[in-house]
Amino acid sequence: MAPKLTDSRMSSHSAEITAGLRGLHQIRRCLAGVGDLPAFVLRHDVHSGRIDWWELLSDDRRLRPYDFEFRFGIESARDDYHLRNINQIRATGRPQVASLFGYWDLYVPLVMEPQATLLFFCGQFARQLPTAESIASAWREISGRQRSLEDETFRRWVRCCLAVPVLDDSMEKGLVELGALLGDLFAGESPRLVQRKIERLRAHAFLPVIHDDSWVDSCLDGTGLTRPPWGLDRFLDARIAEERQLSCKPSQLAILVPQPNASAGDDLLADWVRRHHFQYYARKLAHALPDTIAAPLGDQSVLLALALNPNVRGNARRAHFEERCRQLQSQLEQRGFDSVAGLGGEVSPGQALGSCFRSAAAALESAIRQKRRLGRPIAASQVDIGDAMARLEKLARHLKHSIDIHRFADVDTDITLYARDVLAIAGGSPQEMTFYFLGVLRDSLMSLEGLGFVSPEQRHALERQFLAELAAITEPSRLLTEFDRAIRRVLLLRAEGKLAERDERLRTTAEWARQNLGADGLLEQCARRTGLAASSFRRVFQQTYGVSFGRWLRQERLDLARETLGQSELTVTAIARSAGFHEIHAFIRCFKQRFGQTPSAFRENAMAAANAGSARPSTLRRGRSPVDTALADATPGSRPSQP
Repeated sequence: MAPKLTDSRMSSHSAEITAGLRGLHQIRRCLAGVGDLPAFVLRHDVHSGRIDWWELLSDDRRLRPYDFEFRFGIESARDDYHLRNINQIRATGRPQVASLFGYWDLYVPLVMEPQATLLFFCGQFARQLPTAESIASAWREISGRQRSLEDETFRRWVRCCLAVPVLDDSMEKGLVELGALLGDLFAGESPRLVQRKIERLRAHAFLPVIHDDSWVDSCLDGTGLTRPPWGLDRFLDARIAEERQLSCKPSQLAILVPQPNASAGDDLLADWVRRHHFQYYARKLAHALPDTIAAPLGDQSVLLALALNPNVRGNARRAHFEERCRQLQSQLEQRGFDSVAGLGGEVSPGQALGSCFRSAAAALESAIRQKRRLGRPIAASQVDIGDAMARLEKLARHLKHSIDIHRFADVDTDITLYARDVLAIAGGSPQEMTFYFLGVLRDSLMSLEGLGFVSPEQRHALERQFLAELAAITEPSRLLTEFDRAIRRVLLLRAEGKLAERDERLRTTAEWARQNLGADGLLEQCARRTGLAASSFRRVFQQTYGVSFGRWLRQERLDLARETLGQSELTVTAIARSAGFHEIHAFIRCFKQRFGQTPSAFRENAMAAANAGSARPSTLRRGRSPVDTALADATPGSRPSQP
């Protein structure tokens, strides 16, 4: 029977439990402010080696670098990596920071017993901003392949790497301290004392760099039904004011986009990295400005929410917001980023910001068109819907054309521009946005059907699938993500169809070459028939069939000469020339290397066998595919490389 507690003991016990729960809640708030950083408590069983993972934050299962380890069959390397780090912690009792394939993980011991180890774990994160070189280097290490933006897997790897959170030394130390305080709670230290320590740690280590994008959806919703974190009333919650460092509620929005960088040239990877750096520094610099918060919007834009004391009125308010935008633009310019900004039409503090976003998008478009750094506020009611719709149709045509010709550099930019204009015209309404997005997807699928890459049944099935997926989404930002994902699926179908079309051209070209082995300049003629340059044709032929075009052609010519020697009375020189060999000595040498005897000796043996009444010696059957040729000439137990 449980002992009875006096009122004083019960009050003290309840206070300790409450303090412990508050401490755990503060830990979650610290972790949530770091960004998209996975955090777990691990339990490692010493005897079986099993590791149990308990999530401290909800995981949206976004693609992460370690997912590619399963793609390339090297997941066992991470299992060994975890065990090494855990054993190191058991030996030293100290936190461990380690890296695998270019990304870092943090382990902090919580409880160590003979049977098991309990750990606080955060990972994967980066210690510095990614560069094109670091992304390509990690790709080579994890895949064993060179970078290629034609490779869909590599493009997904790039996007995954750009989304990895970047932690500086102070944040890393803060996470170590946070893990140690969680260990104090497990060890039975006073919850009230631990809670106070967590609050102090959060104030000096986590609040200055808090990262939270939960407010973006409310700004994209033109209906005003999506509630922002700071609410839709006049009063600002103290917790919101503390976390976002706001003195009043935001009433203004601005959109920033980077100016194109001519020095990037045609390097698409470098351009992606530059856009990511622009968003990173814009968010970081905006965080240092008073009453300003920022979040990425798409893959190159930044959305700013601006607040100002209600006592400032009239033109002074607009001048203040414009000055804050210019200040941020100047700071970005010092870091090498020229930008264009669009400032929205202000609403009253506490009101929904959907209409403000629409006018900010229109102001940004006006600034880009007039080549100005800052677009002035344009009221949503003043936006010319006719001009906006004409521009939207033009962007839709450009996006569909980029998909048709499979131009990845344009598709990424076109998706961002088209989605931004759809947001502005639809006012953030998910139903209207879905209507526009489905139109582009349907037209793109019809183009694929016209090219023969998908059947009518496949097209109808994909249309129904896209409709079901997009219509079920009610958050504008998530709808943008799903539209981007749907476009990537259409691009993948286009790539697969292009590969199938290329393989068919290669097959028919090889058959044509087999019927014209004596012709001059076969390489150049075959390249023209496939629509490729000679060097590209050689590379594609090798990648597709695992044998070089020159080797395959030589083997086909030797097979033709061997058949002719056994069936014709032409001279060896005439047979060599009809098979495409212009140097008789080279023909004799290649023939002997291939069949173990000279052409004359082969003919004598064939005639002797025919005169004796026996069957003619078997010859290699011509008309094989290049893959069959490669397999026939491979050494025992070997295979030609396949893509």
